Amino acid sequence: MNMEVSIISVYNDSVFQGNRLRFLDYAAVLVSVTKFLKVLDLSNNQIDKISELEKLKGLPVETLFFEGNPLVEQLTTASGYLSAVHQVFPKVCVLDGSPVQPAAVHVQSLDDDEITTEPPCRPGFYGTDNLRVLVERFLVEYFKLYDGEEGGVTRKNLVQAYDQDNSSFTITIAHLKDMSHEGGPVRYPNDSCYNLYIRTSHNVLCEERWSRNRSIRTYRGAMDIAVALSKLPITNHYTESFIVDTHLISEELLAFTVQGLFEDGKFAKPGEVPQLSFFSRSFVVSPRANESIAVISDMLYLTGITPARVARYKLMLNKAASAGAASVPFAAPVNPIAQATNSINGLQMSSQPSDEIKRQMVAQFCKDSGMIPAWSEKCLIDSDWNYQDCKYLKNGTKCNDKCISNWCVLPSPPRRLLIYRPPHRPHRFGKTVDSLDIGEYVISGEASEL
Repeated sequence: MNMEVSIISVYNDSVFQGNRLRFLDYAAVLVSVTKFLKVLDLSNNQIDKISELEKLKGLPVETLFFEGNPLVEQLTTASGYLSAVHQVFPKVCVLDGSPVQPAAVHVQSLDDDEITTEPPCRPGFYGTDNLRVLVERFLVEYFKLYDGEEGGVTRKNLVQAYDQDNSSFTITIAHLKDMSHEGGPVRYPNDSCYNLYIRTSHNVLCEERWSRNRSIRTYRGAMDIAVALSKLPITNHYTESFIVDTHLISEELLAFTVQGLFEDGKFAKPGEVPQLSFFSRSFVVSPRANESIAVISDMLYLTGITPARVARYKLMLNKAASAGAASVPFAAPVNPIAQATNSINGLQMSSQPSDEIKRQMVAQFCKDSGMIPAWSEKCLIDSDWNYQDCKYLKNGTKCNDKCISNWCVLPSPPRRLLIYRPPHRPHRFGKTVDSLDIGEYVISGEASEL
């Protein structure tokens, strides 16, 4: 936003003039919003350092009123005073009401074309090629499990992608305003999906809605996160729309953001136009001991998007592809995360979860299947701790041919069972018992209805 303001404190002297201002931190916002400012009145304040005036550097000020400030008294000569002003505002030709010669040396300001021209859009920034391979392989592995019709099951395998105890996940959804959209904020296209997302939305702009129950909107620990992800609507992300930016590279952490288009809920059939939405997902990962990485922070943001903006987004992607990927002129520091790309294992999630994660998986499997822990653990072991291969439906259907024999009632060796029969009652074989009788029956190894 550029406000075409040419004069400040001429029509309203109470803005800056005579306000006992000593610091100009708040006034520094003028640099970004008043591109065409020509006249500035800072007279009769308490500014005593040139560094405060430098906070306004870049404004194309031509007329400056600065008398009545302690800094003017520190500059004992007129030439020194003018030189100090020109260091900040080289175009000043009127100082304190007196005409002066503007500085001959041109200093870049906000109205220069090379400053205001937007930089070309790039398809992403990774820092180094090794990090690019690491991030892209991670995203492929992640969304392979996250997307699809069976997302509610496959997402449970993402428990291996998160740090066991120190990971966290939040989701935020909002209706954003679009200046080209006359109907107000852009609504999310799928109401049922929106209702599911909004229940756990962690929007900091609406803190009053969830401040009392924040614990249910912030998921911590790998198992809780995997369960929470499995309850979200199924999705289909369009990887060709992804733009990835790596914005933190250190020896301990790697942070990157991926944004793009996706559809959720009911997928579009061939020939249909999908209902697209926009997402931005920020990951913070740290290296593991086995040359792999673990997610310690996952923040997901969702919003609706208009067809017109989708078209502009695709146009931006085409321009970005022609511009080429952004690069850095210096080498990124050597760190364990970057070196993880030297091994294929460093790009994959660990095949076997930790002991603590296994215990949590067994507990969750007991809830889903209704089986005892021993059988739940055996079913998971035979399925290589993979929820997808060991699916169990609550309606009683079998999980699959591989693990069905491991958790159903199995034949067992013959065993003896003592049965009490009260007197004068016919037992199951039709005999009448005249006295207290404790019989001994052999139960075969077949499944019994007793």
